[in-house]
Amino acid sequence: MARYLVRCECGANVPVEAGQAGRRVACPCGLAIDVPPLRLLRHLPQEAAGPTRSAATWGARQGILTLCLLVTSVLAAFTAWSWWTEPMLPKFNPEVQAAQMERQIDALTPRQAWQLWAYEYRPLAESGFAQLSNPLEPAIRAEIDRRRLLRRVMLVVAGLFAAGAVVATFWPRASTSPR
Repeated sequence: MARYLVRCECGANVPVEAGQAGRRVACPCGLAIDVPPLRLLRHLPQEAAGPTRSAATWGARQGILTLCLLVTSVLAAFTAWSWWTEPMLPKFNPEVQAAQMERQIDALTPRQAWQLWAYEYRPLAESGFAQLSNPLEPAIRAEIDRRRLLRRVMLVVAGLFAAGAVVATFWPRASTSPR
């Protein structure tokens, strides 16, 4: 809004607004000054516009900070999801497995028992029996190891982006000195 300068008897210029037209205002010296009507007020000199502060703009610093925080949040969320959905090794009970094998062997016909012995147990007898274990355990362990490595990598990358956000926040602003 434009501010007009009304001259006081003391020589000071008192800034007034258009809404004060026709009223009296006080000068800093203490005298009351009559403000001219609006049609005459428009012909008075206007107050020089002081340095106005521009509205905050979106700069590179804010973009870097937002990008770093967004990537950190996404990586942290994916890490939490990976941890939450990680497969667990099932509890393996050798007694239950042995009982189940006994039931399967009891249900075999003599011919099926002979084929089982000839093709599976005979080679095992020659090379040695392995301890009973869950046949899916190596695949589950590999998946768990893969996920843990992926989580470590994601947390390191998220940490780097978080450090980038901290640096972007506290890095000194570029000085804009006239040349």
